[in-house]
Amino acid sequence: MYLGSIDGDQRLATLRARAATSGLGEDDAVDVALVMLMGHRAGTHGDVARQAVKLAAALPAPVSDRCTAAVMGLAVRYLTDDEFSRLMGERSVAKRYGEMLVEELAKGRAKGRAEGRAEGKAEDILVVLRERFGAVPESVAGRVGSQRDLGILDAWMVLALRAASLADFERRLI
Repeated sequence: MYLGSIDGDQRLATLRARAATSGLGEDDAVDVALVMLMGHRAGTHGDVARQAVKLAAALPAPVSDRCTAAVMGLAVRYLTDDEFSRLMGERSVAKRYGEMLVEELAKGRAKGRAEGRAEGKAEDILVVLRERFGAVPESVAGRVGSQRDLGILDAWMVLALRAASLADFERRLI
């Protein structure tokens, strides 16, 4: 309700002028992200969303992508299907949003691969411990299984191969 009482047309004009002259800063990101929810006399929500995406691109790099995602998230909710399709149909918007999605997918895949490597390495350590010393207590198995730092797991693998006993391994865990 409060956002609707703000003059969105004036806020857009101010943001556009600042982007053209001194540039937008991190402090402008909230206004850019929420400008679609402000009061507007001219233009449609789709027009405002297109302007907001362009302004988000002018924000500093660490904030720009998050702001674009926020604008697009609101656009999905507040635009009609036709307006959203037109927004996504604009080359610059679709390209920017598509690049963001691809980047997020790549980050997710990399994180998943790293987690998979860590899980595999932890399981390998437990196999070595079982082969060398027999049953592994749940306290040790849980600690090894929950570790996700590959550097620590590498050190633990060497320790599992060199430890004189399971108690020695457990005592020397980092």
